[in-house]
Amino acid sequence: MLVCNERFLISIVLLSFMALRLPAMFLQPGGQDEEYYAVPGLTILENGIPRLPHVPARNAESVFFRGEECLFAEPPLYFYLQAIFYAMLPGVYGTARLATAVSACVFLVAMYGIARRLGLNPRTGLIAVILFSVSRWFFFSAIVARPDMTCAMFGAIAIWLTMVWIDTDARRPFWHLVAIGVCIGLGGLTHMVAITYAIPIGVWILVASWNRWRWISPTIVTLTAILISLLWLVLIAQYPDVFSRQFGNQIFHGAGGSIIGRVVWPWRSLAYHIAMLWEHIGPWQCLLAISGVAGIASRRDRRWLAVVWIIAGTTWFIAALVGPHHPVYGYWPLPAALLFVGVGAGVDAIMTHGIDRRSFAGVTKFALGTLLAASMIPGSGLRTLVTHVVHRDEMNYDAPRFAAELLRRIPKQGTVAVDTQFVLDFIVAGRSPLMAETFPMYFRVDECPVDYLIVSRHGLQMKIAEFFETQLMWTDGIRDDPLACYVEVYRVLGPAKHE
Repeated sequence: MLVCNERFLISIVLLSFMALRLPAMFLQPGGQDEEYYAVPGLTILENGIPRLPHVPARNAESVFFRGEECLFAEPPLYFYLQAIFYAMLPGVYGTARLATAVSACVFLVAMYGIARRLGLNPRTGLIAVILFSVSRWFFFSAIVARPDMTCAMFGAIAIWLTMVWIDTDARRPFWHLVAIGVCIGLGGLTHMVAITYAIPIGVWILVASWNRWRWISPTIVTLTAILISLLWLVLIAQYPDVFSRQFGNQIFHGAGGSIIGRVVWPWRSLAYHIAMLWEHIGPWQCLLAISGVAGIASRRDRRWLAVVWIIAGTTWFIAALVGPHHPVYGYWPLPAALLFVGVGAGVDAIMTHGIDRRSFAGVTKFALGTLLAASMIPGSGLRTLVTHVVHRDEMNYDAPRFAAELLRRIPKQGTVAVDTQFVLDFIVAGRSPLMAETFPMYFRVDECPVDYLIVSRHGLQMKIAEFFETQLMWTDGIRDDPLACYVEVYRVLGPAKHE
């Protein structure tokens, strides 16, 4: 896939990526959804089953119904990968995030391989990868303990393998099709969003196949992917009732009409997600990604038509699958990465053909490179890195140390409900916490007996303390700095207040 010099260069990019991200990964407290998806790797080490011991949900609409028995809201492969890191490193959020970060590195390598297969030279292929690696399209997905990035990784590998299979022409080997199917199946074992790239890849293979293989090739890929995905049945067979309730609640949760209807007419969903991405990613980086279409148009090569199809297909099906009900930033790295490959193609076209006067060529190329690099600084995570370096000796900016002090101060007797930011630390310490959550689709802690309530940023936003009769015991941390740790600790005096 890569020659020696290219391997060295891409290794430098990956090492730089990890150096930029590791401090935030290991020093930041838990973030959105990590209270659920950072935990199952730990329970797998106990009995081989991905579970949520802190979410004994019994409300029928919960996607984590009886989650303390087994987790089926997402397929399990990511959690087994996560368990490998927990087996070697301490039980902190940073360890769980390593499974995502390693997947992100493999994703970047696959992205580079796709760029090279599309005819980009090593320089512009690396430009595309570097720009994407520091973009907001990639930032959160690459360092959050969620299965999205690992799923996207398998999709990127499947796309690269499909290109390899097509480029072998008359010598197209059978095993390439099997390998593509394995990647798609592993993606399906990681996250259900794999269907959004499985369908476009299948159609691509169908169109690219010889006449006599037209239906055989995609059939091989499909059957292989299904067989791999069916490995989930090993867990499902042990907890069929839990699976049917969790999976049903996750899929059929009223995301805005039927899935089939959204596939046929996704415009409302697309408009919603475009608006969310515009706000979250920022206008410049959204426009930069869209400019990749112009870069693609500059390459008069039929292989790029397939890229356009994969971008359009995955975007279409993501919008249809999710619906217009909540933002899903972690689902977009795959189509965004392909757009950034187009950005690399555009940069290559400008540097190769768009600069005619030799006397200004070097200056213009330097200015273009400087402009692109500077434009990616906002949102790249550089401020987070600097903050942690500057405050490296302060406990308020070191979540594991902060959590250890919090555990020391909380009485060991009684039941404690803990917010997103520190619930994993309490689980690892053997304190058997409950998840401090009141959203019915997840968990109703207000229906459980609780002695202490630990509220951090998520709980403050949800005003969870108002669901209980409480007495504030103390606060700790820095509330006004979102990069610092902060908690409010309450003693629960009475039952939950129901409206």
